[in-house]
Amino acid sequence: MPSKNYTQDIVQKDKAHFMHPWTFFDVYKTEGALPIEKASGIHIEDTDGNKYLDAVGGLWCNHVDKDSS
Repeated sequence: MPSKNYTQDIVQKDKAHFMHPWTFFDVYKTEGALPIEKASGIHIEDTDGNKYLDAVGGLWCNHVDKDSS
């Protein structure tokens, strides 16, 4: 598992150089974004090794069946 400094470095660089859409900026200003390191199936994992259910992934990826009626 990477060190806490690794995560903080990513968060600081992210805050300095990237603006995320649909962000609550009052929280983002103090905490930054959640740095995701890897994913498998429906789960994502942050740089501290915490696992999350990617419950909003379906907003961006969905199946469209052109033959359905």
